[in-house]
Amino acid sequence: MLTVDLDFGYLLAASKATLPSVILFRLGNESYEIINERLAEALARFESDLAAGAIISVSDRDFRVRQLPI
Repeated sequence: MLTVDLDFGYLLAASKATLPSVILFRLGNESYEIINERLAEALARFESDLAAGAIISVSDRDFRVRQLPI
């Protein structure tokens, strides 16, 4: 799941779910071009984390990975 809404991460944490994985964008510039660039990088770098169940927070500078369940 792709989102800019923090609620999805909170719902996953509260439910103790292991899936679905969520990529949460926290970008200063939310243009499609920037989102697509950061998404491509996240998918390439964290494929195994996403398959196992994770929340990946994507900012302008870095990525933060939290394994599910939280």
